[in-house]
Amino acid sequence: MRILGIETSGDTSSVALLEDNEVASEEIFASRRTICQVLVGHILSVVGTETIVAARLDGIAVSSGPASFTGLRVGVTTAKALAYSCQIPVVGVSTLAATDCI
Repeated sequence: MRILGIETSGDTSSVALLEDNEVASEEIFASRRTICQVLVGHILSVVGTETIVAARLDGIAVSSGPASFTGLRVGVTTAKALAYSCQIPVVGVSTLAATDCI
């Protein structure tokens, strides 16, 4: 199972590709004031393909807050758009729950 994870709740964001519950690829990057410009490029870099559809994702997980409204809005909107275009499920994950797993 291939899951794309998107975390945009702070000044530093990250995207990761999980394959069979193992992190296959990950990028952590500064995103303050640039998240709209850089997020999709980092997603494409992590999935390693020119199109998201070609990545054959099974789902997308995205941080849902609490956090900065703008960062979450960009992350959730991007995740929903990708999920819609690839016809795959998207699920929101509480930022607080995700940080408890680290």
